Amino acid sequence: MQNARQPTQPERALYYWAKMYLSGLQRGQGYEDLRPCIGIWLLGYRQLPGERSHTILKLRDIDGHADFSEHLELHTVELPKLPKCEGQWPRGSLEAWGRFLGARGLSVTEEQKARIVACKDLDLLRKWHRRAVTAASTDEVFAD
Repeated sequence: MQNARQPTQPERALYYWAKMYLSGLQRGQGYEDLRPCIGIWLLGYRQLPGERSHTILKLRDIDGHADFSEHLELHTVELPKLPKCEGQWPRGSLEAWGRFLGARGLSVTEEQKARIVACKDLDLLRKWHRRAVTAASTDEVFAD
């Protein structure tokens, strides 16, 4: 979570993404062993133009719009742009969680999906998110 605007925030996000991606390859492994790396950048301020609260950044061919690699994805969530939802999560939160966990090779049960959608406790969601980054299973993510 980044609360204060930094002039080099985009470069910082790329640096930490690259560091995380590199850590997925150990000595002696081939490049085919690298797994997609998805960075999530929570911002307490407006960084990007427009009014979308969730933006997905990728390396893409500017003419043909083909993705260069599925391995790089940075999600930005600009909290000041989130819609006010009368105590409910913005539409698409379940898909975002599923995409994040799926990219790690973790599958979410119907019960776990229901817990994500029903949860209104931001501290608990942050706890699940921290666990999801390194968890070996979704049971580990949602353990009480």
